[in-house]
Amino acid sequence: MPFGISAFVAHTDIRPTKEWQEEIAIALASMDAFVALLTEKFHTSEWTDQEVGYALGRGVPLIAVKLGEDPYGFIGKFQALACDWGDAPLELAKLLVKQPRMIDAFVEAVPRCTSFDEGNMLSGVLPSIETLTVEQAECLASAFNEKNQLQGSYGFTGERPAKYGPGLAAHLARATCKGYEIRATGDAWPRAWRIGPKKR
Repeated sequence: MPFGISAFVAHTDIRPTKEWQEEIAIALASMDAFVALLTEKFHTSEWTDQEVGYALGRGVPLIAVKLGEDPYGFIGKFQALACDWGDAPLELAKLLVKQPRMIDAFVEAVPRCTSFDEGNMLSGVLPSIETLTVEQAECLASAFNEKNQLQGSYGFTGERPAKYGPGLAAHLARATCKGYEIRATGDAWPRAWRIGPKKR
């Protein structure tokens, strides 16, 4: 996933030669968050309720995604995320990025952006980031300054704020309480952009 999230899904991630219960136990013991995809068949599984209980027992963030089934039991106390399959990755990333490890994963993922469209998708997470360290902000600014795919993304440049938001510089300023600005360099098209500290 381009947001830096590594997901374990038992039916796709376990090799037939592996002891599947052991692999699930390893994944549950090492997870940073748990996402319950509440499809119509979620409650009929012999394992899903136990996995939810394991996540609750470990105290990791738990997100219920309503995909045909309402939250029930212990997960009923959480507000479910209501979205369709296509929107789920971005909506989950926006919730998970509030966790410190997820912020680090997102900061590491941004420099791997491969297209303008992916840049616009990644920028959808920026409004959900509440705080950044100076180091994290500098990593994001450096990634932007070095990647054409980010410089061509309206979500990072802020060129179309009504649709894509104010851009990376505004989000860095908000999340660090420090001044950042974006400047166009040269007259060539596509424009080259630089983000850096705001000049006084």
